[in-house]
Amino acid sequence: MKEFGCLPDSFSYNTILDVLCKKGKLNEARDWLLEMKNKSLMPNSSAFNILVGAYCKLGWLKGASQIIELMWENNVLPDVYTYTILIDRLCKEGRIDEALRLRDEMENLKLLPDVVTYTALINGCFECSSSAKAIELIQEMERKGVKPDAVIQNILVSWYVKDGNVDDARKTIRKMEETGVSFNTASYNTILDALCKKEKLNEAQDLLLDMKNKGLMPDSCSFNILVCGYCKLGLLKEASEVIELMSQSNVLQDVWTYNILIGGLCKQGRIDEAFRLQDEMKTLKLLPNVVTYNTLINGCFEYGSSSKAFGLIQEMESKGMKPDAFTHSIVVKWYVKNGKMNDARKTIRNMEESGFSSNIVCYNIILDVLCKKGRLNEAKDLLLKMINKGLMPDWCTFNIFVCGYCKWGWLTGAAQVIELMSQNNVLPDVCTYTMLIGGLCKEGRIDEAFRLRDEMENLKLLPDVVTYNTLINGCFECGSSSKAFGLIQEMERKGLKPDAFTHQLLIKWYLKDWKMDDAEKTIRKMEESGFSPDPAAYNTLINKYCKIGKLGEAFRMMDEMERKGLNVDNVNLNSIIHILFGENSFMPDVFTCNILLRMLCRRGMLEKALNLFNTWISKGEKVDAVAYNTIILGLCEQGRFEEAFDLLVEMKEKKLGPDCYTCNAILGILADAGRVEEAEECMSKIMKMGQLQDQNLLLDKWKIMSSQTPQVSDPNSIAFSE
Repeated sequence: MKEFGCLPDSFSYNTILDVLCKKGKLNEARDWLLEMKNKSLMPNSSAFNILVGAYCKLGWLKGASQIIELMWENNVLPDVYTYTILIDRLCKEGRIDEALRLRDEMENLKLLPDVVTYTALINGCFECSSSAKAIELIQEMERKGVKPDAVIQNILVSWYVKDGNVDDARKTIRKMEETGVSFNTASYNTILDALCKKEKLNEAQDLLLDMKNKGLMPDSCSFNILVCGYCKLGLLKEASEVIELMSQSNVLQDVWTYNILIGGLCKQGRIDEAFRLQDEMKTLKLLPNVVTYNTLINGCFEYGSSSKAFGLIQEMESKGMKPDAFTHSIVVKWYVKNGKMNDARKTIRNMEESGFSSNIVCYNIILDVLCKKGRLNEAKDLLLKMINKGLMPDWCTFNIFVCGYCKWGWLTGAAQVIELMSQNNVLPDVCTYTMLIGGLCKEGRIDEAFRLRDEMENLKLLPDVVTYNTLINGCFECGSSSKAFGLIQEMERKGLKPDAFTHQLLIKWYLKDWKMDDAEKTIRKMEESGFSPDPAAYNTLINKYCKIGKLGEAFRMMDEMERKGLNVDNVNLNSIIHILFGENSFMPDVFTCNILLRMLCRRGMLEKALNLFNTWISKGEKVDAVAYNTIILGLCEQGRFEEAFDLLVEMKEKKLGPDCYTCNAILGILADAGRVEEAEECMSKIMKMGQLQDQNLLLDKWKIMSSQTPQVSDPNSIAFSE
């Protein structure tokens, strides 16, 4: 510049400072700053701020503080920008208290924090889980006349969504829109994503339409979020409707859209349709990427088309597309699943020889199988080989070992793994502690399990429902029922709802202690909470009632199971039949006995059903048409038509029928079996009985001859019973 007769000014030096800082040459930048001073060209606040910003970007807060001291020495006052840079860095490092002290220092210097300062502080508070302080800062800035902008509102919306408060996020958007703040598509997409993850797809669809009504055009990301939500729930028809809406809105489908749909089809085993979608992509000039191929490869392996899967790997390689770590993990997983451990290891070796870095996921898959099979020494050797190759275990690797050691009762080994985790700066998580607690509970070491739970909480690791269930089960198994009930109350106080397994543990304990009333109450409570009781709970309850002679209660529970579509096990059926055939004064009513007959016939236990039917009659009990119909159908299904017809005659004599439903059922079974002549003969016999008119038979001669099966009414229906 001197050659051209002009001297560099502050702007020239600031430009060079900026370039040097962007390249990370901070020492040179500092020298330039001192050179400015030596040439009597006093650096301004912008020059100092460039250096402060560079030091903060690299996290060198000590260096940034030294530059600020230099500012004071040169009588250059730090401005709002200087303080905001420092505050932002402190917030990113989680040093919120220091950031807030700097904010106070600003105000003492009559420097008013602007919207950028508040943005840094608010975001920092949310990131450090100080949500109350963040809300307080928003209220403070509004009091001071600093209007929250879209960035702050987006931070607020994102936090609400992250915290699961989707309704509050939507209220925030409505409130801010009323005050004139415009939200962009990204904010709406954040809420759309949260709604879809919570499976509130109708609300998500309404929000999408709401966006359009407000003139805010949903982008491909908006539609893809909704498509993904439907596909995850297996609602592919609804996903296709969203894609149709996408086309109507002139938003083009992209590779992500197709990948989501292909994934949805593969999950349902509709591999051929997934391949057709891949072909459709090619016609639209959308090139399938590694994710597309991985999705198809995984789908083929899952549904038995391994040759197609390997063909896809060759296809992607022929197109210059390298299989990634996930591709290799899919192949390794398939080999392991099919017991081909040597091939799995060979795949990892080939991967490494081909220049791929070792993949922790692949190793974890093999380690998991070895640990589950109790081959712990072999797993340990593989772990050492892994470490020697420079591949460090992650928390998943360590948890696999903890789980393996606990499963096989080697708790000392599990404790050593925890120690190894600490040495490798890998923190144990809730899952790690829960597995250890489970191992201790299995050995009856309840007090140690509780101490581990306390240790978790001291490390700010909150026990989840699985942790509590593990402890509750351990307490019940060791006879500490009071502790178990105390844990249930504790988890409810902490806002954790007992799940299906918690209820099942309670039911199991009540039944073990012969507290049938309490077990039934827990079943009712379980249903009220939206869980389906395990059939085993009902069957155990029935078994207990039988053992203490409360057959009425047993039948009541059997009836309930029948209505809910749950199967009574054969042990209970046999127990009840044995009691009924013995010297027992109890005889069930018509309704209950019909349930028993139906259950026996459905299980193919016809002889026992006939014995019960005949015993019932021999004891002088009144039978109804439903009982006859059940036995008649059972006989027909086993080809015993003569006996069935004898019962038809007996029904007529007792004036219980038969009606057209009974007859159609018999004729239908004959027609299904292709026994046309016997069907005609049976129909002729029925007509001779004089009970039915020709027009009443739903199965006429033409239908028999053409082997068409009539619609047989359910023998349990009201009409059939009538």
